[in-house]
Amino acid sequence: MRGRTIARKSVCRQVPALLLGLSAFALGQSQISSGPAESRVLRIWGAGVHGESPFLPVLVLLEASYQQQHPEIRFEHHLYGDDSALGGLYSGAADLALMEREPSYIELDGYQQVLTREKPFIRTVLLGAGRRPGHSSPLVIVVNRKNPLQKLALDQIDAIFNAERSSLPKSRRGPILLWNELGLEGAWHKRALHPYGFHAQSPESQTLVAEAMDGVVRWSCAFVAVGTPAGGQEAAARVAERVAQDRYGVGVTTLDVVTSAVRAVPIVDTEGTPQLPVESSLLNDRYALRRGVTALFRDRPGVVNEEVRRFVDYMASDEAESVIRADGSYLPLRSHAQQAGGKR
Repeated sequence: MRGRTIARKSVCRQVPALLLGLSAFALGQSQISSGPAESRVLRIWGAGVHGESPFLPVLVLLEASYQQQHPEIRFEHHLYGDDSALGGLYSGAADLALMEREPSYIELDGYQQVLTREKPFIRTVLLGAGRRPGHSSPLVIVVNRKNPLQKLALDQIDAIFNAERSSLPKSRRGPILLWNELGLEGAWHKRALHPYGFHAQSPESQTLVAEAMDGVVRWSCAFVAVGTPAGGQEAAARVAERVAQDRYGVGVTTLDVVTSAVRAVPIVDTEGTPQLPVESSLLNDRYALRRGVTALFRDRPGVVNEEVRRFVDYMASDEAESVIRADGSYLPLRSHAQQAGGKR
C-alpha cells in the first residue's frame, strides 16, 4: 500500500503480459472506446478468474450509481487476473486496470518499455477489511494460541521470513531463527521458529515483500510455502492450520481465516504503537499489512481520458462511500494520498 515494489530474479510470470502489450499496442487506443453515438464504453481489466472477481458485485453497484449522473457511460469488464491488467493498459485494450495488489517492478518496467517515460496513475480505491472471505483481507502474522509473543515490528517480520537483508548493516542482516531473539524466554528459549506462508509468487507474498521487506527477498531456508502461485483463501486457511498444529510456528496468512487456535500478533506502527487490523487502524493507515483494490490508468498530458479520472475520483466520493458501506464487502478508502491525487 505504500508504493514499494518487488524486485524479482525471475520474470517468467510477467512475460505473457509483456508479449500481450507488444503485440497489441499498434491496435489499441488509450482513450475510452466509442460505442453507439449516444454512449461511450469504459473498458476495465483486472483481477479475477474467468471473468469473476470478488470486487465485481460492488464494482457493478458503483457503476450503476455513477451512471445515474453519467448515463452516456457504459462499462465492459475483462477480469482474468492481476498479471494481465497492466498489459491491458499499455496495449490500449483497457482504459482502467483494477488489481488486488500493487504492480511489481517487472510489470512497471514492461509498461515503460512500451510507453517510454510514462508511469501509470495508481490509487487504492477499496480496502479489504476481513469481513467477507476472499475480499482482499489484510495480512496478519499469526502464532500458536499458546505463544506469549505480544507484538512485532516490521523489521522483525522481515528477519523472520527473509534470509538476508542487504539494505541493513552487516551486523543486522541475518535472519531471526530462535524465539529468544524475539524476547521469549522459559520454554521458548533457544527454540527454533518455524515460519509458514504463501507461495513466493502469490499476491499475498508480493504484498508482504513490498510492505515488510523493502521489495527484496531471499526467503529463509526454514520457510515453508503453502499453496500455489494463485494464493487465495484455501492457502491462507492451510497456513493457519499449520501454525495451529505447531507450537513453535509463525505464519503469514489473512485475517478472514484466523480461528481460536491461532492468534494474530499486533504490528508496531510508525509511532511505536502495536496495531491489529481493525477498521480504525486500516482506514488511518496505521496497520502495515493492509490490502485492497488498486486502480491504475494512463497518466500523461494529452493521453489520459478525463472520463476515466472522473470515475476513479467518484470511487472516493461521499456517494461512493455510501454504496461501499451498504455492500459491506470492503471499506471505502479516502486517505490524504487520495485527496492529493494518488501516486505516479
